[in-house]
Amino acid sequence: MTSKKGIALLVIILLTIGILLISLNGRKELKGREKQDKESKIEEAENEKIRVTCEIEEKIGSNKKILIKVKAEDGIKEIHTPEPDVIYVYGEKEIAIDYTAEFYVEYKFIIISETGEEKEEIVCIEPEIKITNLIIGKENSGYKVENNSQIVGTELFIRFKAILEGTECTITPEVPFKITQNGKYKFKLTGTYNEKIIQKEVEIEVWKYQVMGGFVKYDAGDWTKEEIDELKNQKLYDINKSKEFDYNSAFKLENDSGKGFTFGGFTYKEDYENEKEIQEEIVVTSRNQSASSKDSNRN
Repeated sequence: MTSKKGIALLVIILLTIGILLISLNGRKELKGREKQDKESKIEEAENEKIRVTCEIEEKIGSNKKILIKVKAEDGIKEIHTPEPDVIYVYGEKEIAIDYTAEFYVEYKFIIISETGEEKEEIVCIEPEIKITNLIIGKENSGYKVENNSQIVGTELFIRFKAILEGTECTITPEVPFKITQNGKYKFKLTGTYNEKIIQKEVEIEVWKYQVMGGFVKYDAGDWTKEEIDELKNQKLYDINKSKEFDYNSAFKLENDSGKGFTFGGFTYKEDYENEKEIQEEIVVTSRNQSASSKDSNRN
């Protein structure tokens, strides 16, 4: 009895292993076929003997003038155009055809090679959204700023228009679009032509902010009243509008009138007592600027 149960169990195990092996082999074979199909499609595209490309050349009224380029490794015998009409090529391997097309109309071209190979190509032109008046500059300015000219943190704005066949499109996110650093900024453009919605995504790359020696130059901001007061409390500050420096003068730590080894030539923006000097840029308010000193004891 025990031996019969053992034999039955062994049979079940063997059957299970067999099923698993068949399943794994099936999956392997399926993956193999998928790989072969993919390679076959790539090889087919690479080995395509007749190739057709289309370029838009110019607008003619509400239509487009297009250039259809045909290449055939074995030479082109004839091309059937939508008129219908036949262009006899007599074995040339490459030819370009000027054609005027309307939007959203399908035009069928049939290319026959010298060896009798035939290819049918459908050409259909859609209206294209174009970007105009692209400016990356400061607020309310119609002028762009130069690349690598701004400190990171400075507010700039991306401005441009998106036009679809003479009509402005909506831009998402809206422009002017505020930026404070370099990068790639994506926008979605949406327009309508003959009640059909046309959309396009564009990427605008910005390199307006300074990058020096691999380091980005950041905006250190403006001095604050609290910072100036703290320097005064530590006797490390004198506004020193004349920017004089005397190695022989007393230290500020020792004498309130001393100028030696103290910071000066700058203040905070709201320092109304020195407003005239701030406007004339005799003293600075930004941490990004430095105040040059005048040494009274040196030539």
